[in-house]
Amino acid sequence: DEMQDRLRDLMTNVPLGLEPDAELGDCGVGLPATEDEEPKQFMSDFFEDVNEIKQWMGNIRGNLSDIEVCISKWLAATDSNDQQASSAELERLIDASNFEASRVRNRLK
Repeated sequence: DEMQDRLRDLMTNVPLGLEPDAELGDCGVGLPATEDEEPKQFMSDFFEDVNEIKQWMGNIRGNLSDIEVCISKWLAATDSNDQQASSAELERLIDASNFEASRVRNRLK
């Protein structure tokens, strides 16, 4: 009997204990139904956010590689002009990475 109930649940996308005509909204993510936003639009927005976050994280990874190179240049610099240029570039990369990390953190909240 429980197997039949579970089969009905799977085939109708209606959680156990609810009637098939109950207003469920988006069962897959547990959101209530709204008249102005379709579940497909919600998922589209979700995946758009995920792709944007992935892009920002890729930018951070790229900056980290550039930071390693910049630190090597700074350590190998023979005069103060080279050190200052490397320091300025290093500061710019760190600021850019912190900005991207902040964007990711805020979007995930």
